[in-house]
Amino acid sequence: MQPNSELSINAVEGYALEDFSIEAVRSQLAEAQKIAGGSGSEQDIAEAKIEIEVSLASDYWSQISN
Repeated sequence: MQPNSELSINAVEGYALEDFSIEAVRSQLAEAQKIAGGSGSEQDIAEAKIEIEVSLASDYWSQISN
């Protein structure tokens, strides 16, 4: 956590956008949206919201890179 209340996440590994299946990304997005909109635990909902952000970003970048 940064002093300005921002969270930084550093990834040890990275993958090329070509390595991602757009269908898999969209499937993961749909599943995360179900969880985020449901009555799961607070942690499950928070994790689903993060998955949504990552999935949307992956979907966006895969579209503009083609």
